Order: sequence, then C-alpha cells, then structure tokens
Amino acid sequence: MDKQQISHLLHIQKASRENRLAIFVGAGVSRNSGIPTWNELIESMKAELPEKLTNEMDALKVAQLYKDSRGHKEYMDKVKEVLLYNKAVPNRLHKSILLLNPCHIITTNYDDLIEQELINQFTQYDIVREDKDIPQIAYPNVLVKMHGDYITDNIVLTETDYYNYPKNFPLIRAFVQSIFASKLVLFVGFSFADLNLKMILNELQNILSENMQRAYLLSCEEPDFVTKQYFEKKGINILYFSEKEIDVINGKEYNPDDLNGIGRLTDKILYSINNYSKIPKQDLSAYLYDRVMSYSQELRSFGDGLRYFFPQDRSERMFWNTHSCGLQTGLSDFKELAKQVKTNQGKRQYLISHPKIQLKPLLKFACYNYLYEIDGIKIIDSKFIKNANHYFPKITLYYLHHFSSTDACKSLKLLREKDIQYTLNDLELPFTLYQLGDYWEAYRMYRELLSQYWQRKKYILYFICRYNMWSIKGHVAFQKIWDETIDINKELKLAEESDLDDILRKLPLDIEIKNIFQDLISYRDFGKHNVRTEQLKGEILKQRKSAERGGWSINNNITVLMSLYQRESVFSWANYIICDNNGYYKSICNNTASGILNSFLTPQTEFLGKKIKSTKINELNDFMLEMLVFDMDNKKLQNLFKNYEIFNLKISESGLTYINLCLKGLTDNGQFLYKDESRFYIPLSNLMLIISKSQKLNVDINLLYQAVIKYWKYEQQISSNSIECIVNQFTPCKEEALKLLESILYHSANINEYFRSIYILVEYLKKQGQIFTDIRMNELINNQDKIKALSLIYPIVQEKEKINVLDCCLKMINSFYDYIYFIYSNNIIEYSIEKFKELLEIEKKSINESHCYLLSKIRKDNNFQDLNVIIDDFAQNNDCMQFFLSPDNYSSPEKVEIDWILKLENRADFFKNEIYRNKLKEYIKVNTLNKESLNYLVGLL
Repeated sequence: MDKQQISHLLHIQKASRENRLAIFVGAGVSRNSGIPTWNELIESMKAELPEKLTNEMDALKVAQLYKDSRGHKEYMDKVKEVLLYNKAVPNRLHKSILLLNPCHIITTNYDDLIEQELINQFTQYDIVREDKDIPQIAYPNVLVKMHGDYITDNIVLTETDYYNYPKNFPLIRAFVQSIFASKLVLFVGFSFADLNLKMILNELQNILSENMQRAYLLSCEEPDFVTKQYFEKKGINILYFSEKEIDVINGKEYNPDDLNGIGRLTDKILYSINNYSKIPKQDLSAYLYDRVMSYSQELRSFGDGLRYFFPQDRSERMFWNTHSCGLQTGLSDFKELAKQVKTNQGKRQYLISHPKIQLKPLLKFACYNYLYEIDGIKIIDSKFIKNANHYFPKITLYYLHHFSSTDACKSLKLLREKDIQYTLNDLELPFTLYQLGDYWEAYRMYRELLSQYWQRKKYILYFICRYNMWSIKGHVAFQKIWDETIDINKELKLAEESDLDDILRKLPLDIEIKNIFQDLISYRDFGKHNVRTEQLKGEILKQRKSAERGGWSINNNITVLMSLYQRESVFSWANYIICDNNGYYKSICNNTASGILNSFLTPQTEFLGKKIKSTKINELNDFMLEMLVFDMDNKKLQNLFKNYEIFNLKISESGLTYINLCLKGLTDNGQFLYKDESRFYIPLSNLMLIISKSQKLNVDINLLYQAVIKYWKYEQQISSNSIECIVNQFTPCKEEALKLLESILYHSANINEYFRSIYILVEYLKKQGQIFTDIRMNELINNQDKIKALSLIYPIVQEKEKINVLDCCLKMINSFYDYIYFIYSNNIIEYSIEKFKELLEIEKKSINESHCYLLSKIRKDNNFQDLNVIIDDFAQNNDCMQFFLSPDNYSSPEKVEIDWILKLENRADFFKNEIYRNKLKEYIKVNTLNKESLNYLVGLL
C-alpha cells in the first residue's frame, strides 16, 4: 500500500471531520447518471456545423461557432437536449459526496443533480448561480454553480464566456478563490485532460503557491511520473488507489452494487475517505480505543456521545442501551470478544495481541464513561473500584464535597502554581472557583484561556471555555452588579453574544466531537435522561405502593436511575463542564433523590419464602449521600422528607464514613473559601437534615456539635427542625450543650423556632447538674421571644443570677401560656395574681386545650391555690376547662374533642367509650395524618 496515498487520504479525512473540506464536482460525477460528457456535447455540436470543423480540437471555439450560427435559444436548447435537462436523477456518487460533510461544494456542471440530492438528504446549502446570489448567502454551507445554471440561463461554455468570466462572475470568482485559500479542496469527477480542470488550475495558479494548503484530485487513472509532477507543480496532489488496493482498505464493509467501472471505483475511494481507519474496523474494540483515546487530553467522559464513535456503515444494526452496569449494543463483535476474554488467560492474550491498548488508560476511560461492562464483557471489577484511589488522584471537588477546606485550600494553591498544560487539567481551577461561588474569577480565567487554546489549536478546550462562560454569565452579572470598578456589561459581552451553535459549526472539530457538544448545547441528552429518570421515579413509586399492599417486584429501576444521574454527573465534573445550573440537570437530580428515598421506604417483601426478595435500597451509601447533600436544593429535600414521612434513615458503613469525614472537614481550622455562601450552606443544611433523620447513627457526636456550633451563623438555612431532631437524638457533652444553648440564645434571628431545642438542652443539663452562666440581660430584655427562651433556661441559671432572671421573666412575659408554664414548671410562688387575671382576660377568646390542660394541673397543685377561684370561674363558661378539671366525670361527652383526650396520660382508657371511639374514627377520617400518627391513633381503637 502506497504510504503517500494513505497520507493523502488521511489529510482529506481530517479536513472532512473538521468541517473544512470543499469538494469540486466535475462532469464525471454526472456521467454516472447518464448525462453525456463535455466531449460528447461538443461532438454533437460539430455534427451540425460545416464539415471543415470536424477535426477542430478547440472545444470552446466549436461552442462559440455553434452559438453564433444558431442563436442563443437554439444553442441553449441543444445543450439542454444533449445534457438531458430535467431527465436525470442523482446517482450514488452524489450521496457519497454529501456524506463527506463538505463545507462547500463547487461544480462546473450545469445540471441540478446536486440540488436534487440536497433535497433528498434534507441538507441546507445556499445555491449560488450568479453573482447577485453571493450577498444573499444565509446558511454556512454553499453550493457554487461556478459555470452557471439552466435556471439563470448563464452557462459558461463558449470561448467568449471563458474570456469574459472575470467580468461576468467577479464575486463568484473571488468566492471560489477564497475557498481554495482557506479550505482543503478535493476535485471529484475530473480527468487529467479535463479542459475545465486545466482552466481552473491556471486561474488559481497564483493562489495554490507552495505556502498554501494543497488541493487534491481524486483519480481513477493511475498517473505516470510526468502527470503527477505536472499537477504537483500546480499545487495538486493526486489521490489514486487501484481497485485491488481500495478493496483491501474498505474490506467487506463496502457493498453497494448500483455503480460500475470508473463510477464504482470513485465511490469506493469516497467511501474510504469517510471510513478509513489505521486500525481495521473489524477489530471494533481496538478501533474504538484508538478513536476515543486520541481525545484523552481534552475530553475524559463522552456520555451518550460515545455512540457517535461506533462505525455507522456496518451492515449489522446496533442498538444503544445504557443500563445500570454499562452498555449493551447487541453487536456480534462484542459477543465474540466476551467469549475470548471470559478467563484471565483470555484477557492476557487479548492485551498481548493488542499492544497499543494500555490497561490503565482503558480502565480509567471505562470509569469516566460508566462502562463497567459492554455486552457482558466485564471491564471494571470490585478490586479496581476498591483501589480506585491509586488510579484517580483526588481533585479539588473531592475535598469540597467532604467540606475539607484545609485540603481544598492546599489543592487550590497547587493549581494556581501550575503552568498552563493545554490539557483538560487546566480547567480544574476555574471550575473549582465556580463551585466556590467566585464566578467573576472563574469567568476571567476562562476568558484568558480562550486565546491560548485558540493559538495552540486546542479547539475542544476552547469550546468548553466558551460554553462555561455562557453558562455562568448570569451568576457573574449578579455577583458584580453593584461593583462600580467593573463595566460588567462590557465584560460579559463575549458571553452574552455567544451563539454556541455558530461557534461550534465554525470550529475545525471532528464530527463526533461536534455531535457531543451539539447534544450539550441543545440539552438533547439532558432532556432524554430527564424524561427517563421521571419514568423510573414513577416506577419506583409504583413498586413502593405495591409493596405496601403486599406485592413484590424484582427490577433494577433504582440502579438504572442512579446510573443515569451518575453519567450526567461524571460528564460534568470529569470534563470540568458546568452543567449543574440548568433545569434539566436539576430535574434529573430531583428525580434521583425521589427514587432513592422511595426505594428506601419500600417495605421488604418476599416471594416463595425467602428465596426472592423485592428490589429496594436498604441503606444509603456514600454515593447516595453525596448526591443528596450536594445536588439537591434544601427546600426540595426538606419537602421530600416531609412528603415521604421519613423519620429514620438507615446509613451504610460507607455512608457513615462519608458523614464523619464531612464533619471532620467542617470542624478543621481551614480558611473559608466560598464567595457565594449559598454554595456552602445549602449542602451544609442538607447534611444536617440527613443526620437529623438518621436515628441510631453511630456518628461522631463531638464533631457533629462542633460543626453545628461553628457554623451557627448559617442557622437560618439549617432548619430548626433539623436542630431539634439532632439535640433530641444525639446527646451532646455538657460543654457543647452549653455552647449550643449560648448560640441559640444570642445568635438566632428567629429564636422562637428553637424553643423545643432549648427545652431539650435544658432538661439534659439539669440532669447533669450543669448551670448556665452566660446571661446578658441587656441583649435579652427588649425581645419577647428571647425573654421566653430565658424563662426556659431559668432552671439551670446560676443562683446569683436567678433573682434577676426571675424578676425579668415575671415582669416581661406577656403571653398567658408562657406565664403559667413558667410559674408552674418552676414551682414559682412569687407570681402575680393580678397579672394572671390580666393575661387570662386578654387571651380568653384564644384559650385552647393546651392552656386548659396546664390550668387543670395548676388547679390541682396546692402551691397555686390562690388561683383556684379564678380558674373555677373561668371554667364555668369553658367546656374544655370543665373537661380537664374532671375528665372521668365529664357529663357532656358529645362536646369533647379528640385533641382534648390526646392531652391526657390515660387517654387509651377513654376510647373504650363508644362515643369517643366514634369521634376518633371520624377524626382519623377527616384529618391528614402522617404514617406514625395514623398508626398510633388506630392502635388506640
């Protein structure tokens, strides 16, 4: 095989993949549709001219004489008749030419066969038939009818036409010259003796100099040395393969039989340009490895875009099914390979026979692309996963996702000290800055990298920068809106005016990469995965409902759901592409979170004894927790927990390790790195919410409370319910309980949300015999909510402060319930009867069962007998109060409300009464109750 010809083929192929190939189409292409050649047209004209012109060799002169003697109309009729105007249809060569994705097509043919094929393929090209069409060009691709067209009646054929061409077609001439100057041009359908070819080359001889990109002529005739030298001097390389050579190159893949002779050989060479690979496609695994690894410095994860690298011309149909463990294609190549590498010996033999395939890069690629297996071929095993840290160095995002600011700071320092490498690693720093909320600095870095990538022709990295700039422009504008030192509109102009489709179209990238990025900017894969995750979420909910009714189901819906999320997540962080701020990605995360929690809540059911169990999540592992913490909005996560009534999450060992590592990171003394604090406090809030819902969790309690106290300034984002659950479930040490109490009392914007937490902490400290010494009366005295908090803390206040606190509470509390609770719970006999009466009178109309229950306790306590008359007087007109004073002997059970009974300690005894039982049934029917409350009330029946 001629290495020079292979080199020519690869140059043309590269131009085709990078959208910079222009194809010059000659008469030989139309010949295969039955249209006569130029010479046949001239000979037919000679037949109608005087005999002395029979041997005339000047074709242009013949055409000129025919036109002059017959007139324009008969001349055009003759041309149309001979060249089968409106009687021919495109042939396979036209389709093969379009398959090469030419950015422009130039033709000297007058026929409309190319236009017909463009319509057949639904491909948009502007058609330039005359100079006035040039300013009207709207599409990026252009078909230039260089020698005119029947429609415009301006064909170039006669001697005068050629002499006057520069004057009649100045814009088309200039446009064609610009194509030769900027694109790689391939001539197809021209012979060495083609008059049009010679005239075009003479016209372009000043353009195709030694310093310009050489053009190529596809030939089905083997050139001799003289011919080859002649064309090379004119800047043309001849691409020639014999039938035998091209059949070896194409192998068995090429099989069309609708052409023959020169047309068939031409089509085979066009096919080879589109499909040639240095590694035979029959060895599919090696072919794919070679193709994808060529991008490893600029792209690690291809997502579903990996499908674009599979040969599209195979007779065998491939289906693309990404599942929970990898990929299913149904291709026989992989089925056969699966048999070969079934054993370790088979795997070793495969690697020996494919020395270019390196195991470590292959395994890393498989991980980045979630290809644990392909069609049953196991690529990633548990051993590799266990030792993954040896293959993948920790990136800064890893430390951020463990809240380790110290390690993240060290990693950022190293990134800042690195010189630009012109690889994907350059993008880690701006990507990390975005994660930290330093949007302006990230944007500035992307902008600086643009010119350097452009100069080095790193177009993949260039486009990622452009995409990320476009993606974060809104964040940047918001962050710098009040910064008068920056003209933010000017700074964002590059991102605001970015037409990513137009940028991508113009970049000289391989078609596979363009397709991947086109999917990205059109949200094609995001949208598809969003729909799929929505369906899977629904299926998991159905499975849960079925299991609650005693049904069972074996499926992999939850693993497929998580794998879809993982694919999108890895595609983003592995390539440092900012995707987490688009709605599709967020929806995928929400669907995944919903699926995880629904699967966890699915009751365990069995079939055929214990042999088959329903598919479900039994424990949340580190992967699930990281997703819930960092990819969920806190309000949405709270709503999921609330709607699904989750009170007791179970965490796996890996999940527990992850939580403790997060707590360790939160409590280190590293620098706070976040410019946008919400990018920190939302995950922090999510982490605390998950911990609060994880009962019997062997969490490091000291680290937990250190973290809560350290970041109490974010208490408005950490829900009060989370804090209450944490202090209720995880008993702090005495010192941390006191510090937390101090934080709640003095550093809470809405302290009223933490009264229950204060009560729990105070009860614990009271049992431990601890006192609270940090009483700052000047910060408390003018705030009613803080006065109430102070009244709750009163039992553990040090003795020397108790008089002041008591006096303050008795004077400042202006809520009737808070007042009676304070004096009763602390057995305070220095209360004011007048204040008691005053507050009761003010709030008489809003007294509820909680007030009445507490008043009944006070009525029965001898320490408060001075209030008996007031309480009894109030009870005369209040049924609820009468009930609590004598519940067992209450004479009007029809007036009793269920909430009254539920206040009593011996409530179960009351539901033996048929009236109360019926009331409880109705109560259950009309009220929306969580599962726990519902089960309890049903139990009372």
